[in-house]
Amino acid sequence: MNIIRLKEGEIAFVEAGIGEPILYIHGLGAAGTEDFPYFFSHLPGFRHIAPDLFGYGCSAKDSKLYDFKHQAQALASLIVSLGINKINVIGHSMGGTIALELY
Repeated sequence: MNIIRLKEGEIAFVEAGIGEPILYIHGLGAAGTEDFPYFFSHLPGFRHIAPDLFGYGCSAKDSKLYDFKHQAQALASLIVSLGINKINVIGHSMGGTIALELY
């Protein structure tokens, strides 16, 4: 697991593989670092990135920016900090709504 300090706060994420990147956004009551890594080995040829949203898993819990817009802004900052300029997004449940905010 990695933890990166963004202007929005600390965000935890797991990353595996090489190739075209995929960002996995978890749903309510879940954590990307725990729920998505199972899929990584089943989808070879991709760079998998699964963060914990603020307030979940190992990401910052002291942020006041838990709404969908701010979660999406933090994910955009994560993507940029990882040097990615084009990414595929998979959002589960609440993560789907955040994915729409990301675009």
